[in-house]
Amino acid sequence: MEIKVRGLSPVVVRNIDSSAKSKQRSRNQYLQEQLNSLSYLDEYKELNETLQETFRELRVELEQAYNQMDAMEKGYHKLFALISLVTEVDLDYVDQFIEERK
Repeated sequence: MEIKVRGLSPVVVRNIDSSAKSKQRSRNQYLQEQLNSLSYLDEYKELNETLQETFRELRVELEQAYNQMDAMEKGYHKLFALISLVTEVDLDYVDQFIEERK
């Protein structure tokens, strides 16, 4: 299929030719590549927006998971402190015991 573009300024044509030459392409090949790329630009932008939204959602989910794990860890520390208090077992001794068995 052919497309004709009329009314381009000589400066624009020279810039196109210069870019084509630097890529070792003919004007036609260069313009085909540029138009092909341009035709996917909207799709790329849409996919990029979707990806960014997915990353935002993932960040929120990871923050929530981190907060839940942090709360669980604090709960475990309280539980161990309570067990230590009730059983009169020294927590430092428990930590040392666990480290020796790693």
